[in-house]
Amino acid sequence: MNESTQEISAQLERLVRSTRSRLRRNAVLVGLGLLIVAGVGGLSAGAVLDMLMPFPVWLRIGTGLVLLFLAATTFALLVAWPAIRPMGLEHIAYLIERVVGKMHNSLVTVIDLRRRRSIRKERIQPLEDRLIRQTAERLTDYRVHKVADPTPLRKVALAAGLTLLLAVVLAWQYPERISTAALRLLKPREAIPPVTSVRLQAYPGDTSV
Repeated sequence: MNESTQEISAQLERLVRSTRSRLRRNAVLVGLGLLIVAGVGGLSAGAVLDMLMPFPVWLRIGTGLVLLFLAATTFALLVAWPAIRPMGLEHIAYLIERVVGKMHNSLVTVIDLRRRRSIRKERIQPLEDRLIRQTAERLTDYRVHKVADPTPLRKVALAAGLTLLLAVVLAWQYPERISTAALRLLKPREAIPPVTSVRLQAYPGDTSV
């Protein structure tokens, strides 16, 4: 394999790696957005329900466990796992081939050849050169966003933003009631009385009270 073909194969590998990096970043950001929706949204919904109809202790415990399970599962599967275990280069190459079309596993083969650099034989080098050049020609118009589509990230970011906005509006409109209701869910076994809108006023010497 001559030097120019080696550089082309290195560019192809960098293209695959950049696609994997973008996919990894998008996956982690989508996971964080869903974590906000599940955590903040679930807590806000539970707090509103507790405001309307105060939960008994067993229901507060159950709601707290469900919220904790959703938050932990979302973080583990959609944030931590993509961050620590990115997809293999061969799998990313396969995704690129599906988008481009009519690649016939050529990019996957190029990535595999670069991984098995030490066992190449002189008699197959001309075939490798032609394969690499043809693959590079097929990928001339390829762009990373064709595989790492940012649309899901935008939708999740919008949902997370609306969730945070709703939580801020609730906290602004009902600061004492929503904070107490949220605290009742976060500490379900503590004797925290719900905040009520009923107020009793007594004046000294007023025997009618």
